Amino acid sequence: MSYQDRIDAFTKHARAAETLANENTELFLSVDVRDAFSKVRSLINIRESIEPPQTEQEAYNILADLLGEVLRDGKTEVKAYGLSTEGRNEFRQLVSRVTPAASVQVTDPTAEYADVIEAYSGPTSVLNQKMLNKTFRSRFDAAVAAGVI
Repeated sequence: MSYQDRIDAFTKHARAAETLANENTELFLSVDVRDAFSKVRSLINIRESIEPPQTEQEAYNILADLLGEVLRDGKTEVKAYGLSTEGRNEFRQLVSRVTPAASVQVTDPTAEYADVIEAYSGPTSVLNQKMLNKTFRSRFDAAVAAGVI
């Protein structure tokens, strides 16, 4: 299907976006609706793999999945005061609609630099000895940069 076919189909089923926004009102108290849907619209525009929806429910499901992806990837800003409890629940529900990103790998820096942290918290002589090791020294600098030391 062409780009224009996708746009026409989503325009035809525009109430799906309104329904999605109305069902997540608590979330949109903390997240800018225009910004979020502008990013969803951009994804629709650039992804040729998105089939034009035939029904309003299909359009809703596609929009909800894309909004969940935008939220999961942190592509939209949450206001300084954060999410309410209900807003957090709506956020989790939308994010749970999408599979985890394959490229996103969250690593706990304290686990990654456990040996460095152990040496740093040990006696000063152990740290000085290890700092002579070039590999350890570069890992120590990386741990400091990651903020775990």
